[in-house]
Amino acid sequence: MGNNNGTTTYGGILTGSGSLVHVGSGMLTLSNSNNYSGTTLVSGGSLVLSNTAALSMSTLNASGTGTLSFGTLSTAIFGGLTGSSGTLALNCAGGGLALSVGNNNGTTTFDGVLAGSGSLIQMGSGMLTLTGVNTYSGSTTISGGTLAIGGGDSSVPVPTCRTSASTRGCCCTTPPRPKPCGARSVVRAA
Repeated sequence: MGNNNGTTTYGGILTGSGSLVHVGSGMLTLSNSNNYSGTTLVSGGSLVLSNTAALSMSTLNASGTGTLSFGTLSTAIFGGLTGSSGTLALNCAGGGLALSVGNNNGTTTFDGVLAGSGSLIQMGSGMLTLTGVNTYSGSTTISGGTLAIGGGDSSVPVPTCRTSASTRGCCCTTPPRPKPCGARSVVRAA
């Protein structure tokens, strides 16, 4: 999408196993809850999410050279998160964004950087591995699945996990002694 370099708002529902690749210099706004399960890549221009569940089953590949904007959203749900580079800013027009990742129960690795004032919530039954040097300042919550930190790079900082109702009192500690909480755990990846 985006070959015409224009500004488009899509209010329909994207379904199926296909992927979405935004190209060109234009702006595409997704304004509905979508359930397509392919990847999303912003290769050019801007992709604006104006619905919390716009990428709810899709895995965002954050390696693209385009811009992803959360607009005025305070929360967003991704099926998964992957990418070999890039920075994903957990910010929105109103401040920090609470990003929930893992809704498609897959296993993904994100080598880029999570930045900004927002927070990260690992959900579902899959695993998200973060290998970049993340700088986001919000909390990290594990409500399901596994969050793996580092990929063997001991210089990667471990985010702080805060106790909340969704983690039922589980608290993460800095590896090498992580405290697993049933199906919820933080591990240092090998």
